[in-house]
Formats: sequence, C-alpha cells, structure tokens
Amino acid sequence: MKQTSPKRASIFLTSLSCFFTILLLYQLNLQLYQAQVENVITMEGALKAESLALLALALENDTKAEQREQSQSASKSLEEELSKEKELSQNLKKLEKNQKEKEAKFKNSKREKEATIDDLLEELHELEMKFANFDVIAYDRDIVDEEDSSSPLAHAEASDWLANYEDLIQQIEHEQMEVQALKEQWDQERLVGHKEADQLKKELKETQSAKADKRQELNHLNEQSKASKYYRFNLGEVKLKLEEDIWYCQVILDNNGESYQFTY
Repeated sequence: MKQTSPKRASIFLTSLSCFFTILLLYQLNLQLYQAQVENVITMEGALKAESLALLALALENDTKAEQREQSQSASKSLEEELSKEKELSQNLKKLEKNQKEKEAKFKNSKREKEATIDDLLEELHELEMKFANFDVIAYDRDIVDEEDSSSPLAHAEASDWLANYEDLIQQIEHEQMEVQALKEQWDQERLVGHKEADQLKKELKETQSAKADKRQELNHLNEQSKASKYYRFNLGEVKLKLEEDIWYCQVILDNNGESYQFTY
C-alpha cells in the first residue's frame, strides 16, 4: 500500500486548518453583521417611537392650551354667576324685609284707625243715649208748657245734638274710608311685592342652574386634564400620562409590536 508523504499530509492539514479558520471568521463576521443590522433596526424603531411620542406631546400641548382657555372662560363665568347669585339673594332678602316692614306699618295704621273708629262709635253711642234722655226731658217740658210745644230751648238742644251726631257720623265714615283705602293700598303693594319676589326667585333659580352647569364644566375639564390620553397614528399608538409635571409616554409600534417608554 502506497503511503502519503509527511510533507503532503502537512500541507493538507494546514489547508484544512485555514479553511475552518476562514469559515469561523465568516460566521463571526456574519453574526456581527446581523447584530449591527438588528441594532440599526432597534435604533430605527426607537427613533420612530420617540418621534410618535413627541408628535403626540405637541398635539397634547395644543389641546392643553385650548383646555386652559376653556377653563379660564368657565371660571370667569362661574365667578359672574356667583356674584349674580349673591346680588339676587341680597335683593330678595331686602325685598322680603321691606314687605314685612310695609305689612307691619299697614297693620299699625289700620289698628290705630280702627281704635279711632271704636272711640267715635262709643262717643256716638253716648250721644244717642243723651238724645234718649233729651226726649224724656222734652216730653216733661211739653207737659209743663202745653201751650208752647216748640220751646226755643228744646230747639237749640236738638239742633246742637243733631250737629254733633252728623259730625260724628261723618268722622266715622271718613275713618272707615281711610281704613278701606289702607287695605286697598296694602293689597296693591303686596301684589307688586309678590310679583317682584317671584321674578327674583326665578332669576335666582336660573342663576343657580347656570352656576351648577359651569361648575360641572370645570370639573369635567379638570378630569380631562388628569386623564390618560391616547393618540393613534399610522405607525403606532401613543399613551400619555401627566403626573407631577412629568409626562410618561408609552409607544407601541404596529410593525413589530414593540413597546417603548419615554419621560419628558
């Protein structure tokens, strides 16, 4: 059997060793290239994700500016409604106090007039009693002086009595008319007061309703400012959350489903 020479065997082993060395170097270079490609892809994804995050933040800042204007407008309107509510409440209390004072004044005047009428009626009653006594005296005088049935004294007393009687009647009627006038005046003032009070209560109710609406609007805007925001783009989705003046951004890309976190 023919044997291979040591020289040829050495050359073969050297060639084989070089081949495996080259193959190993190729594999190492291939792995390095793949790692570089993956790193580039990863960097590209991160850049895309951060671009989406910055775009979402820009849009959110515009939204925040608009919400601030809405909040300022709602706050101003709420202050106006509160001021209006206070003014209406004060006017209503003032009106109710004024009506009570008018009612007390009316009752006092009416009571005084009725007391005057009672005094006049009592005086009239005494005058009527005096007239009854006068009739008896006149009758006795007629018996004493049958020939002179029309005594000058009797006529004078009768004339005075009649004048006093008519004067009292007129005073009573006058006081009664004044009492009636007081009642009519108070009825009119009370009616006007009720209408004014009803109008104030209506305006107050409307103002309180508007105040509640503005307060609800403000609460809604505050809740919106604190809630998480979601923005959808062609390349992915962005979630924004503001906590203690720090924006936390989560980006999920559509092509690979990778999630990226950023803070600003």
